[in-house]
Amino acid sequence: MAGKKDYSKKFHNKVNNLLKKAGFKIEDVNYHKPGPDTICNVDGDKILLQCKSTKEINKPYRSLERLADEYATKVRKHRAKVAILAFQNYKIMDKYLGDKLLKRNKIVVWNDRIIDYYDKTVDSTGHYAKYSIKGDLGISDNTNEYFTVPAIKVEQNGRQFFIFRMFPEDLLKYSYVFRRQYNPKAYQRMLKKIGLKK
Repeated sequence: MAGKKDYSKKFHNKVNNLLKKAGFKIEDVNYHKPGPDTICNVDGDKILLQCKSTKEINKPYRSLERLADEYATKVRKHRAKVAILAFQNYKIMDKYLGDKLLKRNKIVVWNDRIIDYYDKTVDSTGHYAKYSIKGDLGISDNTNEYFTVPAIKVEQNGRQFFIFRMFPEDLLKYSYVFRRQYNPKAYQRMLKKIGLKK
């Protein structure tokens, strides 16, 4: 049993470290009480995290609907914006990986592929990854801060494009890119490591 607990704790720590490197503040971690395992905060918004792991590859997780309902209640109780249900090695049906649970229950499901995607995003963009993660969690900044930049309008194959110059760190704050590593239906490749201001 100790081996299973160590394996699970290692996964919890991996997800916590990912969030921390992305700019989330870890407020409470407790693996020994009934969930959430972690409560974190990003820019004033509370997020709950529950991790589930197994050593058995592609093991079906059969009670996801029940767990989602349980965490929908915990989101309300803790006055959180959203709960992340992170799974390692479990096979999760595609219907749970979209935004259906986010819209219905304020729940987001992360599987191994999504966690790997965020690891790469954090590796490429550092703490600026929090903007991409927040977008995927349905958290908007509700900022009234707008900006304008000079741009050149271009038409190509009947489509309009704009070419402009902008600091990468500003672009990461204000934009969202749907990447193939996150969802096979997406269109943009992963960012390479770039020189961002710290």
